Amino acid sequence: MLWSGKVLEETTSIKDIDTPAMKEFNEYVKNDQRVETLLLPLRDGLTICRKVSLELSFN
Repeated sequence: MLWSGKVLEETTSIKDIDTPAMKEFNEYVKNDQRVETLLLPLRDGLTICRKVSLELSFN
């Protein structure tokens, strides 16, 4: 999520607890190999995640 561009800023206000949470969420889903993530550019961004199906290989 883009959060009015605040997620791109290096520092946030001490009173702002939402922006660090958004940054943490974005980083988490970016690095999670179990999900595919899509960011739709609607307003501040709509993040859609879907679980990646694990293909089983029997060798």
